[in-house]
Amino acid sequence: MASEWADAFVLPSYYEGLPLTILEAMRSGVIPIATDAGAVTEVIRQWENGVVLSQTDPVYEALMALERLARDPKLVLRMAKQARRDMQGRDWSSTTRPFVRRLEAMHLVEEIK
Repeated sequence: MASEWADAFVLPSYYEGLPLTILEAMRSGVIPIATDAGAVTEVIRQWENGVVLSQTDPVYEALMALERLARDPKLVLRMAKQARRDMQGRDWSSTTRPFVRRLEAMHLVEEIK
């Protein structure tokens, strides 16, 4: 990911599903700071692995979150480590493995017929 050099990734958005950019950031150990939209709160836990911003004042809240992170390098390290840990096993290979196995099993059954 191009942002692996970053400590945080900010996504102020009013309409989302579950943005892949958030998952990619977390997988890279980059702390997501995102607006509470769509399924964002299904992966981001407030101040554990990221920061969820309200829909009412996301710019101010993002600035305050960035300021807090800038003052607390230990918090940055802890949250980045947790974000990366939470994404373990959530990659294309792990996600598609059961599907591929099922297709292979179906193919074997067809070959036996």
